[in-house]
Amino acid sequence: MQDAHCQALVRAADKDRYLATLFAPAEHRDALYALYAFNLEVARVREVVRDPLAGEIRLQWWNDVLHGVDRGEVAAHPVAAALRAAILRYRLPVERLAALVAARRFDLYDEPMATLAELESYAAGASAELIASAADILGGGPAPGINAVIGAATIRAVLDGVEVQKPARAVA
Repeated sequence: MQDAHCQALVRAADKDRYLATLFAPAEHRDALYALYAFNLEVARVREVVRDPLAGEIRLQWWNDVLHGVDRGEVAAHPVAAALRAAILRYRLPVERLAALVAARRFDLYDEPMATLAELESYAAGASAELIASAADILGGGPAPGINAVIGAATIRAVLDGVEVQKPARAVA
């Protein structure tokens, strides 16, 4: 059930990744859908909360899920349960996914990025870490040389204006 939920969520909200995942080997699709559904859940926090504190609480919940803090509700949340299964199966580095959550904290506040370094950090967390995690899944586990992928993906995200799942307020 959780796999179908993740697939439906990605299909509805991230058509490009949904279609790309259809070309992935079948044995990796559920993990990719879980990863992309997690990305959607984290990226949309800004849009579903009224104030930054509520967003911080939601993002902290996801951080707790990543680090194995289980108060019982993880199994009831289809995206969280599917993500945890993918983390265990593919030995995904939790720090990489936590960087994605940390990058999305910026979205909660209406402040501009002050430096290029801040933009690069945001791009790495919000985009490159997701791409690297997908590469790990497709490779069957942590891939050697993944830092080159992260570097290239960060550059791509900066050049694209961090187009990956940007909050609605940032859309021109």
